Amino acid sequence: MTAACANWGFRNVAAYRMFLETNDGEWAVLDSLCGITISRFYRDREVFRFLEQDVLVTLSEDALARGENELRCLSIGCASGEEPYALALLWDRGTGRHFPSLALTILATDADPAMIRRAKQGYYPSGSIAGLPAEW
Repeated sequence: MTAACANWGFRNVAAYRMFLETNDGEWAVLDSLCGITISRFYRDREVFRFLEQDVLVTLSEDALARGENELRCLSIGCASGEEPYALALLWDRGTGRHFPSLALTILATDADPAMIRRAKQGYYPSGSIAGLPAEW
């Protein structure tokens, strides 16, 4: 038995599953508990280094080789927008300078309307920028 099942009054996961199957509203509760709303600029430095030094370069070269003038990126589960904004910063401050004829377009999505509203505002607390490189 997991601690969560015991805390919620279920004997085991199978009992909770049965509860889910017989209570339609509980699926929304479970879904709300599964969202990840941790979002910071440059949250995983190694991932962003890899994006900047390898992925964006390769995708840009491929786009130019196909005669395109736009590199389109999709950010799924962008929460309040820090990650796609960080990708735009990588492009503007680094990779994009090597590909001046190529424009970067980012489509950022999230399932949580509150997170999308926050992303549209573009206002972030100081904790969101704590991981940015000092020179930025």
